[in-house]
Amino acid sequence: MTQIAHAQYGNPSVNTTQEQLEECKKLDIAPEQCSDNTILAKLGRCLGPNCGIDTPPPTLDTITVSIMIGSGIALVTGIFAVRKIRKARKKD
Repeated sequence: MTQIAHAQYGNPSVNTTQEQLEECKKLDIAPEQCSDNTILAKLGRCLGPNCGIDTPPPTLDTITVSIMIGSGIALVTGIFAVRKIRKARKKD
């Protein structure tokens, strides 16, 4: 059970290789903290899909905003139409 937990939560002392220990020694990382993740973090390497790309946050263009506003208006109009139809049916 502890092996699984260590593997899941990244306890580096479980399967640290000699190469990793040497690299950790070069980078002044404590042997207890030595793992691939700590080495890569110390080197400043990115593990994600957008490494090295400074992408701005996505913006909404005018077409997307128009569609969203139109959908909102259609929704509100539909709600009022359904209410009016229900009132008309109750009167009959």
